Amino acid sequence: MEARCDECGRIFTAAPQTRQEGEIETTFFACAHCGREYVVCRTDPGIRALQTQAERQRQRNRERQRQGELTKRHIGHMRRKANQLRAGLDALNRTK
Repeated sequence: MEARCDECGRIFTAAPQTRQEGEIETTFFACAHCGREYVVCRTDPGIRALQTQAERQRQRNRERQRQGELTKRHIGHMRRKANQLRAGLDALNRTK
């Protein structure tokens, strides 16, 4: 994906990178010309666990859908996981 740097104005290819700071993992990309960093998000162990749980639920729901067994209860469970994940990401990324 191409992006235009707010700092130097040049176009560059945004290549996602990660950096670990204690338990916090920061995902970002940097301008190839001036080095300005753009933070995409930060995660902690709790958020990463929720991401894993949400992905597992998505996979189970896909399988249930293929088998014709997906119910509103399953969809509701996925929505609750997604809402928990969104709230956790919002809270963590607001603090930095």
